[in-house]
Amino acid sequence: MILNKAEKLITVLRNTVGNSEFNIIHAQVNDFFHKKRNLNRAKKKETVMLHPGLVRKRPKNVKTPFP
Repeated sequence: MILNKAEKLITVLRNTVGNSEFNIIHAQVNDFFHKKRNLNRAKKKETVMLHPGLVRKRPKNVKTPFP
């Protein structure tokens, strides 16, 4: 149901703005979400699980795991 509404909104936007401008907007939105996803992935890699429920940040410039 949500997907159908989203598709309808996309077609309305494409019809009002035009294909070329819509493609520009679509590319900008995709770039934003990809950057956000990559940042979230980087944050996850930055933390190290030591114990379920216990998370500690990895010290900077350290290649080996915690002692």
